[in-house]
Amino acid sequence: MIRCDRVSRAYRTGRGAMAAVDDVSFAVSPGEWVSLSGPSGCGKSTLLNLIAGLDRPTSGHLCVGGVSLGTQSEEALARWRAGAVGIVFQFFQLLPTLTARENVMLPLDFAARRVDRRRHATGLLDTVGLAHLADALPAELSGGEQQRVAVARALANDPPLVVADEPTGNLDAAAGAVVLDLLRGHWRRGGTLLLVTHDPVIAAQAPRRLAMRDGRIVGDAVTIPATTDPVVVMPTGAR
Repeated sequence: MIRCDRVSRAYRTGRGAMAAVDDVSFAVSPGEWVSLSGPSGCGKSTLLNLIAGLDRPTSGHLCVGGVSLGTQSEEALARWRAGAVGIVFQFFQLLPTLTARENVMLPLDFAARRVDRRRHATGLLDTVGLAHLADALPAELSGGEQQRVAVARALANDPPLVVADEPTGNLDAAAGAVVLDLLRGHWRRGGTLLLVTHDPVIAAQAPRRLAMRDGRIVGDAVTIPATTDPVVVMPTGAR
């Protein structure tokens, strides 16, 4: 599903080039749930944006779902993203002038799916427990409700891959548990889930855990079975 081969993303600063993602290589198979954790500023969100096609690598090769992202035009990436990737942002990113239902309908518009968009969006909101708030604007919703709308939007096109950037970071424990359970449901239905989190408790729930530091993958832990301590494999070139 995801293959990163020596991927880097550098930015120009007043002091020269800075690598937010530095020579990263790893692969994620279809149907895996992988958490990505590390300290603030280590490159987690940048790597997630690269995988979602929201940014482009400075160097290296990145392939997601059989598509080489570095060779696609912006228009082609937008079309690909609409059907292939569901994105859950930390700060919700709902359009403030659209209702909850209209926000969920947006990916359906971009993907041009032949479905009753209104009914489909309402059904998704019902799945996340918010059908009764389908006509509410984001400002009328709590943070947990907004994030549930964002999850419904990410799942609108039944994407094979969902990427989530600190989806519980701005929520209380109860709301965060609901959102995490919705994402876990996508994985249990056979989807691939890549979840960025700084919370070690949430990270530990994933069957596979990647750790980042200073723009690099520094650890790859798999729990087999889930009740035992993880076996940690240090990738080649990790520091």
